[in-house]
Amino acid sequence: MFKSFYGLSMDSFPKNMEIKHHFKSNDFTQALNRLEFLKNTKGFGLITDEPGVGKSYLLRYFVNSLNPNLFKCVYIPISTLTVMDFYRALCNGLGINPSHKKMEMFKQIQESIYSYHHSKNITPVITVDEA
Repeated sequence: MFKSFYGLSMDSFPKNMEIKHHFKSNDFTQALNRLEFLKNTKGFGLITDEPGVGKSYLLRYFVNSLNPNLFKCVYIPISTLTVMDFYRALCNGLGINPSHKKMEMFKQIQESIYSYHHSKNITPVITVDEA
C-alpha cells in the first residue's frame, strides 16, 4: 500500500534490509560512534529504544563493518535462552565443541576468548540482540 502511494520501488522498512540501503540519520551516526568507542575500549554497552527504530539493523551494520581478520563476531539474536543455551550459542559462535557441563562450557568460553585475544590478536565481539 505504501509503496504504490509514495511511488517507492521497495519496502522502506523490511526486516532484512541490505546494508547498502541504509540512511545515516543523526541518531544512527551517534549510536554508531558509541559502538566504535566500545570497540576501541573493549567495553560493554547497551542500546535501548522503541521497537522498530533500527537497533538490530545498527548492530548488523556495525558487525559487517568490522575487519574479520581483527575481530571475531558472535551474534546471538534470541533473548529467551536458558543459561546453558546461551553458553552453547556462544561456544558455537566461537567455534568450540561445547561440553555438557555448564562450568566446563564457561571455562571453554573464557579460554577461547583469551586465546583469540592473546594468541591470535583477534578481539571477540559478542552481540546479544533482543535481550
